[in-house]
Amino acid sequence: MKKIMMLATILVAGLLFIPNAYAEESCPSDFANGTCEEKGDTINVKLTNNDTINSTITIDKNVTIDLAGHNITINSSNNIDKAFNIQKGTVTIKGPGKIINESENSNGGTFYVYGSSSTHLIIEQGVTVEGINPVVVSNNGTNTGIVVDVYGNLVNNKKGNSDQAALIVHGNIKTGDVKINVYGNLSSTVGAGLFQAGLATTTISGNITGLSGVAIKSGTLNLNKAIVTATGEYKEGKSNENGYEPTGAAIQVESTSSYAGNININLNGGTYTSQKGNTIEEYGEAKNLNALNVALNTNLKSANGKEVFTTTVAPRYPEGAELRINADGTYTVIDPTTISNETKKEEANPNTSDINLYLLLSLIAASGCGIAYTIKRRFN
Repeated sequence: MKKIMMLATILVAGLLFIPNAYAEESCPSDFANGTCEEKGDTINVKLTNNDTINSTITIDKNVTIDLAGHNITINSSNNIDKAFNIQKGTVTIKGPGKIINESENSNGGTFYVYGSSSTHLIIEQGVTVEGINPVVVSNNGTNTGIVVDVYGNLVNNKKGNSDQAALIVHGNIKTGDVKINVYGNLSSTVGAGLFQAGLATTTISGNITGLSGVAIKSGTLNLNKAIVTATGEYKEGKSNENGYEPTGAAIQVESTSSYAGNININLNGGTYTSQKGNTIEEYGEAKNLNALNVALNTNLKSANGKEVFTTTVAPRYPEGAELRINADGTYTVIDPTTISNETKKEEANPNTSDINLYLLLSLIAASGCGIAYTIKRRFN
């Protein structure tokens, strides 16, 4: 049998070996609590029990891990920097199940995407990745073409000594074509749902919750009917050359010259709420925000006494549209033509009770106290 590099994983029911996929040999055919087979250029792992990871798994080929209703725990005692270090290949995590990172090392994350143009991470529906920094995209010098697709849930509920978020794009990515698509949910109790410091195009149609919803320093952000909620305390935005500080905004834009910048934000419907701060704010010495496009039926709400927009670039609405306030304090981008048509319709078909009241009051005014007295007696 060929000598292969393997990662020993401690399990409740015995010893399970998961292949270190960086070494491109076959995976073992027998597992104490799982199965593994190699089909073509893909390694398929299917768990049959809960597992524990004690050191980094480095991947440079196609790997599918089927949790099959079980959980993987990253051992906290070993303080693992990167649980899954993805160098190359398509890595697919199937559910249902959880991957729970108990490590408190803040320099890495659970899935550390550090690869090239042939790197693709897929977190499928039914999968929850929780703990410290569930997904981190970083730079190895060849980031063109990296893709991350999240259909499940990323939950950041452990705080280390550095930046914390459910999904992080490192600021060292200043070129390339990183694409991130989130159809599921991002949430953090210790940071932002998304921290995009580096250059990437991120498209989100799910829910985002955090102390700040999104913190962005570079790249493009497309929010398609997303629901973004910031729960953190309001803090004045301050430039940070190495990280960020949540300000309590639904979207905080930091314009700093040391990052790639070139920020474009597109709000295509959805609801954006700050419970204690501004809804969308920009701060910093540079002017990196190129465009802030806000589509019809986009709802925005700030805390009492705070602002909906505090940006150097004015929001751009569809032609003829405008921002109107609702009874609950939420602002909505509406088409005045629609409101005008509704008003005309009401005028053409007035409420019958309104007409009757108008006629009654007219009679009272025209006839004087006699009719008024008669009406009073009739209804008393």
